Amino acid sequence: ERKEKKESIAACLNNLCLTHFRKGEYQKALEYGLMAEKLFKESNNFEGQGMAYNNLGLIYFEMSLFSEALECQFKALKIKEDTNNKSSIANTLGNIGMIFTKLFNLEKALEYSTEGLKLREEINDMRGISYSYNEIGRIYDKMNDFDKAIWYLSESIRIKRELSILSGLPPSLENLGMVYLKQKKYEDAEKCLFEAKK
Repeated sequence: ERKEKKESIAACLNNLCLTHFRKGEYQKALEYGLMAEKLFKESNNFEGQGMAYNNLGLIYFEMSLFSEALECQFKALKIKEDTNNKSSIANTLGNIGMIFTKLFNLEKALEYSTEGLKLREEINDMRGISYSYNEIGRIYDKMNDFDKAIWYLSESIRIKRELSILSGLPPSLENLGMVYLKQKKYEDAEKCLFEAKK
């Protein structure tokens, strides 16, 4: 019963962590996240612990503490690989890719993002695939491989339109518009950027 109580409290703390994270209150989110992780660990709830590490990684990322973010995401990945939850593993691989993009380690970013994409394709997670395409498109853009960037970003937009993922459309349109701008394709850039700000 004590174990169940700890797990219940850890779940509450985890929810509070996410609430503060969404409000941009990262210090508070971090406090709750660290407490949640500790209680999940004490009650041997590995799935909960993996989730807590994932959240902590996202918080550190937003705080620009990238080495801490990576450490947490790798801890989450190890736990998730033991549970073999492909969707969850793919999300964490995507998070790791995102951190490497921010650190401008583009080869590593591409490696982890592509690995995440493959898992999402295996389980036919179209929503996840659209986000992977967007991230991979951004990486190719930073590598100045504009043809590949355009292909991935266009596919991301196509899937998001098909699934009506409206909140995910503006960032992809903006990313694509910026690639067109670098190529001096002003008409295409204007079309994307105009739609992105709607």
